[in-house]
Amino acid sequence: MARVVVTPVKVGLFQTLSGDVTFVALNADGGAIPWDGKDVHAVILVKNSSADTARFLTIEGGNSEFGTDNHDFSVPFGKTKAISIESGFFKNVSGDDKGKVNIKGPATGYGDLSVAVIYLP
Repeated sequence: MARVVVTPVKVGLFQTLSGDVTFVALNADGGAIPWDGKDVHAVILVKNSSADTARFLTIEGGNSEFGTDNHDFSVPFGKTKAISIESGFFKNVSGDDKGKVNIKGPATGYGDLSVAVIYLP
């Protein structure tokens, strides 16, 4: 199984309606976000549909010279949270995942997490 692709939605300048914001459920391999926007304009939205269990979302460290360790976020059950990141730490700059930020959920319950990405103008 391959990572699901979480395609960002771009919002236009003033008084414009964006395209549909689609939350994509993670699979066992996680998700890949094509990252080509400016960090200060990007928002990762994470929804936990579990009725009773918080789930961890992991943003995997990238392979740039600034790459870092994975970073975990606890998403409370039944909640949607927003995350901003510094892509230099998490974006892959070479290999099969070049240009992508990779994310994954927990070993069990990963399907409870769904993700959307919005690029603001």
